[in-house]
Amino acid sequence: MATRFKLILLSGVICLLPGWGCQREEAHQKHLPKSATESYLYGFGEHGIRLPYASRVVGSSQCRECHAQECDQQHSHHMAQTGSSVTGATRDRFFSPEMLALPYKEIEGLHGIEGSYHIGEDGVWLEMESPDKSLKKARADIAFGSRSFTMLSVEDGRRLRELPVSYSEVKKCWFQTPGQAENTFGKLNSVEHSEHCLSCHASFVSWEDDRLNVSASEFGVSCERCHGPGSAHIEAVTQGDPDLKIYNAGNLSPKKQVQFCAQCHRQLGELNPRDVMNLTGELARHAGAGMVLSKCFTESPADSTISCLDCHNPHMNSKEEDLLAPDRYNASCLRCHEDPAAEHTTVDLAIDTDCVACHMQPGDYGHGLMEFSSHWIRNPKQPKPLGSDQERKIYDMLAAAYRTFLDDPHVGAERKAIAATSLAEVLFMTEQPVEGMQQLTRSIDLDPSNPLPFERRATVYRMLGRKADAIADYGRAIALEPNSAALYMGRAALYAEVENAAAAIKDLKQAQSLLVADDPRQEQLQKMMEQIAR
Repeated sequence: MATRFKLILLSGVICLLPGWGCQREEAHQKHLPKSATESYLYGFGEHGIRLPYASRVVGSSQCRECHAQECDQQHSHHMAQTGSSVTGATRDRFFSPEMLALPYKEIEGLHGIEGSYHIGEDGVWLEMESPDKSLKKARADIAFGSRSFTMLSVEDGRRLRELPVSYSEVKKCWFQTPGQAENTFGKLNSVEHSEHCLSCHASFVSWEDDRLNVSASEFGVSCERCHGPGSAHIEAVTQGDPDLKIYNAGNLSPKKQVQFCAQCHRQLGELNPRDVMNLTGELARHAGAGMVLSKCFTESPADSTISCLDCHNPHMNSKEEDLLAPDRYNASCLRCHEDPAAEHTTVDLAIDTDCVACHMQPGDYGHGLMEFSSHWIRNPKQPKPLGSDQERKIYDMLAAAYRTFLDDPHVGAERKAIAATSLAEVLFMTEQPVEGMQQLTRSIDLDPSNPLPFERRATVYRMLGRKADAIADYGRAIALEPNSAALYMGRAALYAEVENAAAAIKDLKQAQSLLVADDPRQEQLQKMMEQIAR
């Protein structure tokens, strides 16, 4: 499950993550009846950072009384704006008349059907016509994102549905939300996955009768999401207590600082190995995972290695920092690389050469919709890890990261299942097929609702010549994701190999019905049908 602090509104208690500070005896946490109102402060408590004192949330307005400059800076920070409830007061930020008038553009490679948002008396609603011609509607309750936005509705009181139409600030249009399955009305996340999403887009959330209370929750990353609940700190300052009872990640060792930020900026064990080995935009998007792959990080002493805070002020956006400290990136590099010209024997360096421009290459994420600087600091002429001399070393790092993730008692079953599937892929690539199959089965046992490990195992069965087993696993995957044209096409190829032409044609026709007319896979489908008919 996502790291979170279960805070009873009147008497919260928090404790300390093992190895991250003082080990004083922690107080006992009180529990209210399930029907009562309670809040979760993410990042602290039973499943997160444990602090040796009792405290409760006070809100950023209390922090501002003493820390006005930091609070004002942080209030405009992208992290603070990465989540918001959609209310009458915030609506124009997401659904101004000018924004609603912008076009819907289909982005190649993404799945989705055109839809539009409409403002009603009881909120903002997405309306779209589904493939079966029925009208689908959902209310936009929450927005995730600081510049471009994905809208979410709250269903069953606890689950978040990622609505299939998002807004792109880069392209000034509405478009298909990335990561959506084919022909579905948004991605309905499980309770576990919804909690994990909220843990990075909200500081704390309020529950009433075990249902999410959007209006009473605080979305975005505020002071207490990083510093812990503040009541004990206020009492300590008021009483002149030298123990200020506040959590400060800046006092952690560099490696633990990166671990702290990676709560939301992703750990290596959370990424797919293909994204890492092919240096995709997914890797660039998640700074924490890229950072720990860098030699600057892995080959430096633990007490002096590079950390997030070397280049970033967590209270200020990068563009604002650039005005105050335009050379801060190079200054961090020069700490170890005192004579860059001597290390660049094939490149002439100007006095004002920007290290980041070369060694932290930008990566496109989302089909030209967003761009991020990769935090895997590396030589721009160095080949991708896949096929390079360092391939096995990176695979070993990935395997270790996945195993650590799988052994973490605070990670939920669904996320562990994804890590097990990723570990299986690494094991197959490093010629360890027996354990690879064991990890795929482990993934299925952890989360039998995920079609991916069934599809991956079917691929392996096919390579081993166990085609009946492969067909059976494709069937299980299709039962879980019946609107996936790719799964029907994969099973059709297997049916063709076992000379079951009727079943193959049936699957191909089903796949064809799920694809729009101009989908490039239509041509591939037609060729497959012609070959089977011969």
